[in-house]
Amino acid sequence: MANRKAPIAAAILCLCFVRAQCDASPEQEQEIQMLKSKVASLEDEIRRRKEETSQLESIVRERTAQMAALVGELELLQKLNVADDESVMKANTNVDMLEKQIERLGSDLEDQVRKGESLEARATEAEKNWHEFSRKLEHAENINVEQRKKIKDLDDRLQNAQDKLSELEKEAKLKAEGSCHVASTLACSTCCALSGSSICQMAGPWETCAWSSDAKGYFVCVFSN
Repeated sequence: MANRKAPIAAAILCLCFVRAQCDASPEQEQEIQMLKSKVASLEDEIRRRKEETSQLESIVRERTAQMAALVGELELLQKLNVADDESVMKANTNVDMLEKQIERLGSDLEDQVRKGESLEARATEAEKNWHEFSRKLEHAENINVEQRKKIKDLDDRLQNAQDKLSELEKEAKLKAEGSCHVASTLACSTCCALSGSSICQMAGPWETCAWSSDAKGYFVCVFSN
């Protein structure tokens, strides 16, 4: 029986050790949480960059429309045939103002375009980082899932081994109790036979003992109250 219990006990110890090794470490859980936080932060940044880019595109369209209107107005003034000097002076003044406005709008438009390009580049970089951290997060979560599957399998095997060990212990206990009962019966029968008396020397004060020989010639002693 001991030879049968030893391998099972060793297997239980081995399974307990392997399960402990498979448990997710605090460092792994911390890494997963860090990756989730980083991915969420990058998603917010990408969304913010896209909103800013959309606003800049709207500003660029507005500035472009203003420039087109001013250019059209300037061309119209340049084509007018004016008769007096006062009208010529007013026309020239308006032309100068329009040219300055067009110049400012052109400069502003260039700034907005540069900002848009910068935002687009940063958004592209943020998306690249997001994809990278998303892959890392997916990999870490897959490892975590695999570890949980291994732990579940090890728990099942460990429970099975413990059940087998418990069955062997019960079997050993029953056999030990049976052996003690047989030994007691043989000792009592031998005592009665040797003493030549029907009074068993091993019986209790409130017990009587009857003995006889069985088919093989062995003495059998039976206690009764």
